[in-house]
Amino acid sequence: MKDIHLTLPDLTAEKVDCLAREFHETRNRLIRRALEEFFESERKRKLAEEMRRYAQKMAKKSGEFVKEFEPSVVKKLLKETKW
Repeated sequence: MKDIHLTLPDLTAEKVDCLAREFHETRNRLIRRALEEFFESERKRKLAEEMRRYAQKMAKKSGEFVKEFEPSVVKKLLKETKW
């Protein structure tokens, strides 16, 4: 594991400490967990955006069917597709 140092505004540090106590975790573990959740969220957002762009590109070739893909349909496809 790599050791890094982080400077936070006082109010943000207080919020981190409060949440760490609430979740019975160390400050470091809480920040690690938050970053991991952010990375996963960004991965999913980028994948959904890539799928949306692909659907738009295919709509030009496939007609109205692909144009009708709503974000909810893309989300359902993401969940149901085995990767």
